[in-house]
Amino acid sequence: MNIGFTGTSAGMTYKQKNKLCDLINELKQIGSVTHGDCVGGDFEFHDMIYSRFPGVQMIIRPCTIDKMRAYSHLNTPDADYVIEDPIAPLKRNDIIVQTSDIMFAAPPTMLEQSRGGTWYTIRKARKALENGTLNTLLIIFPDGSFCFQINPFAYHKRFKI
Repeated sequence: MNIGFTGTSAGMTYKQKNKLCDLINELKQIGSVTHGDCVGGDFEFHDMIYSRFPGVQMIIRPCTIDKMRAYSHLNTPDADYVIEDPIAPLKRNDIIVQTSDIMFAAPPTMLEQSRGGTWYTIRKARKALENGTLNTLLIIFPDGSFCFQINPFAYHKRFKI
């Protein structure tokens, strides 16, 4: 099972971090984790996963905007990670959704925005649910509330909420 993540470069709120940590602790098994290595949310997610699943493979898909890179692998040098070549941000987000079974999202706002990489990725994840290529989307809002959307044809033996 591959877990994907998208989050804001401003970082997660305290309540988002707490809820995401709770949800991560419910995971029984992870095959790999993919994130965009952006400053803020991606960096925070990387550390959360590493502290709970230190042996999991981290697939890091950076974008071409170097100043947005977190270089999170430097914080966990003994982790099992693969660093992909940098690609354009939105294309990178598409690939993260396409290669994930479960997608976690921590947007910067409660209401959907027409602009911004996190909301773009959430919209892509919703389409992937409709197409049957994604099993679950969990959105953790700034106030710590969350919603999840499930592909009705997927069987979730390894994930409980």
